[in-house]
Order: sequence, then structure tokens, then C-alpha cells
Amino acid sequence: MLEDVTTYRVRFELDDTGWYAVTIPSVPGCITQARTVHEGLVLVRDALALIAGDDVAAQAELLAEVVGASEPRAA
Repeated sequence: MLEDVTTYRVRFELDDTGWYAVTIPSVPGCITQARTVHEGLVLVRDALALIAGDDVAAQAELLAEVVGASEPRAA
């Protein structure tokens, strides 16, 4: 039997100091901060686990959307 996998869009907003504000817009309160996209994905999965549970976070597919001071680019 296949497990249900939920896909979450993860938004990375680069600030003027080089840090990313990392959020899952569809999950209120799921926010963290990171220096790299890789680190942000790890940390936002931890934040998701606190809100939705370890099982949900472990099985979630995370799709990164990176935006900066200029224009959006793929993660």
C-alpha cells in the first residue's frame, strides 16, 4: 500500500544580509531562517514536524521557491 505524501511549497525570501526567511505558506506558523537553501529545507522540515507531526514531516515532499532582491529563480 502506498503512503499518502503531501507536497508543500517552501518559499525562500533572501534579505539584504544574505539570510533566507523560509516559510511553508500553506502551514500557518511554519517559518525559520537559514543561510542556504539546503539548510532551510532541513530546518523547515523540523518546523513542520512541530506543527504537523514527525510522520507528516518525514514523508513530505518539499518544493523550493527562491526569491531575492531582484527576481525569482529556481532552487
